Amino acid sequence: MKHATSRKPSTDSQTIKAALALLSNGRATMAEIADLASTSRQLVAFWAKRAGIDPMETRRQYLARVWNRATQSMDSVSPP
Repeated sequence: MKHATSRKPSTDSQTIKAALALLSNGRATMAEIADLASTSRQLVAFWAKRAGIDPMETRRQYLARVWNRATQSMDSVSPP
C-alpha cells in the first residue's frame, strides 16, 4: 500500500519575502498566497502578523486604487 505524499509547506525565506510583498501591497489575499506557497492560510496570517501587515486593510486600499483608476478611465468613454 502506497502512502500519499504530502507536500511540505514552503517556508524558506524567499517564499516568505514574496508572500509578504504581495500582502503588503494588497495584490493577493492570504488564501491565494497560501495556495501559491503550498502552505496554510493560517501560516500566511502568522507571517503577516509578525511583519505588522494588516492584509485585509492593504487589500481594501489596493482595490480602492484599482476602482478609482477604472472609474477615471471610464470618464473618457461615452455611454452607449
